[in-house]
Amino acid sequence: MTDQEAEVRVRNYLLEDYPQVRSIYDEADMFYEPFDTEDKFVAKIHRDPESIMVAVKSNQVVGTVMIVEDGRMSMIFRLAVIERERKQGIGPKLLQEAERRLKDRGHNEVHILVDQNNEELQDYYARLGYEKTSYYYRWQTKVL
Repeated sequence: MTDQEAEVRVRNYLLEDYPQVRSIYDEADMFYEPFDTEDKFVAKIHRDPESIMVAVKSNQVVGTVMIVEDGRMSMIFRLAVIERERKQGIGPKLLQEAERRLKDRGHNEVHILVDQNNEELQDYYARLGYEKTSYYYRWQTKVL
């Protein structure tokens, strides 16, 4: 079996996955220190071991996604696939698993944040069934 044909499986994030996930975030220019440090990942999986997923191909982490939910609302967060593996169905596979987990937890709607200036990404999510809303929010941050 060639690397191109290797099966991709989605599993829960493990502590030893952090360097590969960090590399994916760095490559995509997504790393954000307040969210993405190793200690933040440890805290997240300590609270909810099934909230971070990775896609693995040929024993390498090639993608990741997180779910965020509090019983009232749910979000899919930080979906990323390593560049060389994009357009091979890995993103949708991660998204489907995240959606399944949220549905199993009783959610019937999920939200995802998309840069309002990134039409390509908005179109990507639209093809996967996500609808653009008529309201826009801007993240605001306060250091505690």
